Amino acid sequence: STLSASAQEAGAQSRVSNEQLLELSTGVVRNTVCLHLPFLPQQPLCITVVGNVSVGAEDTDGELRVVFTQFSVGFKDANFGLRIPLPNPVGSLQTTYCDEDFRISRGGRGGIFLLRRLAAEPNIEKKNMTYM
Repeated sequence: STLSASAQEAGAQSRVSNEQLLELSTGVVRNTVCLHLPFLPQQPLCITVVGNVSVGAEDTDGELRVVFTQFSVGFKDANFGLRIPLPNPVGSLQTTYCDEDFRISRGGRGGIFLLRRLAAEPNIEKKNMTYM
């Protein structure tokens, strides 16, 4: 399924949005943080980390193994940006709760992620909806 982290406001003059796309069927994970800056009102500046995701061994209780492979910085809708390969840092993600609308996970370094599912496009099945 496709999952994404919640958006949040970081103050009256700037806004930060955070999205995690997780596609187990293709083995791709993408974490994007976009900064909506007051001096760049037209285009948010985005930082994205892309990697591969797989389900861990049976004894890891469904823990996901994440290997980050690429880092990029650029404007959200631009076709260009600075892309940097990463030395394949490894992380993990353990989902402790998931239903049709909400997911709670813990990262390998102890961070807790609370995610809500985004509304689906009319032609997308509910099971493939994105969390936000």
